[in-house]
Amino acid sequence: MIIGKLTQMTMLNYGATAQKQFVHNTDNLANQGVDYPLSYLSTSEIEALGDALPKSESFDEALSPYGVKYYGCSLLLRSKTTLRFYFEKTGTGEYSADNFKINGAPAEVKNYQDGSRYVYIEITDIPSPDLDKAYDISVGSVTIGSVSPLSYVKDVLTDDSASADLINVITALYRYHEAAKILFG
Repeated sequence: MIIGKLTQMTMLNYGATAQKQFVHNTDNLANQGVDYPLSYLSTSEIEALGDALPKSESFDEALSPYGVKYYGCSLLLRSKTTLRFYFEKTGTGEYSADNFKINGAPAEVKNYQDGSRYVYIEITDIPSPDLDKAYDISVGSVTIGSVSPLSYVKDVLTDDSASADLINVITALYRYHEAAKILFG
């Protein structure tokens, strides 16, 4: 019973911080009337989040034969989380969607927008207890990294330019993840 209540309160905090981040229904926050403050991560908790997101400088040259360079990563927060990796087509090398893999399996490559020079691959429907699950991302023989949604959390929480609203929603997401891991064992 206590674990379920904890999960519910952390989910309400997550909902309220997301409402603020995305400026949606901010006059009626999900955690309105709930006395459960958001607990920020300590330095040791942040350090324990695992690998940070990859930095393009470390492997862009190695990606050139595949006709792309790494552009970045985003975390989409919906009913389930999506981790998305973006690549820019360079016009040089042998671009082939067949080269993109997640955990060694072919990944569906999508155009970011019609006519865009950007493509992306994504891991969808990640449930809250699994936000710490790492995925190996590769293009051809180049390993981009072994990353999880918590890699994105770590990047935000160590980025001095991150807005307070983004820090809050990412913190609440992490706390909800912790509670969900306990609840779902």
